[in-house]
Amino acid sequence: MGIAGSVVGSLLAYVVGRTGGRALVDRYGKYVLLSRADLDKSEQWFSRRGEWIVLYGRVLPFIRTFISLPAGMAQMRVGKFTAFTAIGVSIWVALLSSIGYALGDSWNKMVAAFGVVGYVIAAGVVLAAIVFLVHRYRSRSTSAGSAVEGPVVEPARPHHDEVSLDR
Repeated sequence: MGIAGSVVGSLLAYVVGRTGGRALVDRYGKYVLLSRADLDKSEQWFSRRGEWIVLYGRVLPFIRTFISLPAGMAQMRVGKFTAFTAIGVSIWVALLSSIGYALGDSWNKMVAAFGVVGYVIAAGVVLAAIVFLVHRYRSRSTSAGSAVEGPVVEPARPHHDEVSLDR
């Protein structure tokens, strides 16, 4: 069930990326601080790394969540995407299932032991996200401000051979 759910969810994200990825970023990207340049970078990254990045990305935390969108935007063949996704999520689900099986009934003790650590990690992630968003917002504001102002134009000065009427 875990594999099936992951594949179906990934296919939904793939379809979103394939049918409206660039248009969605152009329209709503500013609300999540995502620009057209960011999208261009991710597409270049995906095209350099190739379609195999979908398989590798499926077994890496965080990347596994988002790899479907650039795959759809790059118009990766859906059969190949599905196969790579199924293989990658099978590895992930097998790993998590094995850990769960190994812990058995002692998982309650593990949860209690890592409760405080989990809160510290969650706070660190939230803090890192806030720092990232503030930095991103400031850099966008600075670059937008300089783009709006345009080049500095100094007033024309009379040449040496021109006569000034100020005297």
